[in-house]
Amino acid sequence: MTKTDQSSPLFAEPVERLPAVAYVLTFCIAVIGSNSLVLGPIAPEVARTFGSSVALVMSASAAFGLGTAASALLMARHVDRFGARRMLLWALLGLALALALSALSPVVPALVGAQLVAGIASGIALPAIYASAAAVAPPGRESRTIGLVLTGWTLSMVAGVSLSAVVADYVHWRAVYAVVAMLALVASLTLKVSRYATCLRPVPYLSRWLRCASPVSSRCSSPARRS
Repeated sequence: MTKTDQSSPLFAEPVERLPAVAYVLTFCIAVIGSNSLVLGPIAPEVARTFGSSVALVMSASAAFGLGTAASALLMARHVDRFGARRMLLWALLGLALALALSALSPVVPALVGAQLVAGIASGIALPAIYASAAAVAPPGRESRTIGLVLTGWTLSMVAGVSLSAVVADYVHWRAVYAVVAMLALVASLTLKVSRYATCLRPVPYLSRWLRCASPVSSRCSSPARRS
């Protein structure tokens, strides 16, 4: 009679659940993604309010993208220096302020400037969110945790765009930015009172990876190739 080495599922190691902070980080991504997409559906109404063209109004979206790209490129390398948690909290507060200014903008240039500030805050927040997702993940479940956080972009595309059109139709386009500003503030306060700091753990090569996300420098070369 042949003996088989089969592991019983009764003795399988329990899979560690993802921390609740990961879902908060997903919400942060959804808030940032929502702001990047809400202007499209409400642009005609914004243009009517300002007596301007849709093309000029959409320059605010371009300003947001420019601010996000520039700040992410320049600030990613400083996540470890200042701490992902601190940078994320301040970035979310800055985003909430910029969105409130967007809601109160009296002219198109003011909206463009507010969205530029929102982009800068988002570009600081995104590297901090990705760094935090890896740091709070249980050992061996980094990919699953980061995958969960990235679903925030899907949530923003599905819910953010449709809800912005509804809010603009039934209330006003300014209410759209006011709602997203409140969501950014809620995300910041939730992270502030959560067990975010206690979930953090060191992640090998994380700071190196974040530095290499910025313009390529000699510090990104492989250690094996150094003499």
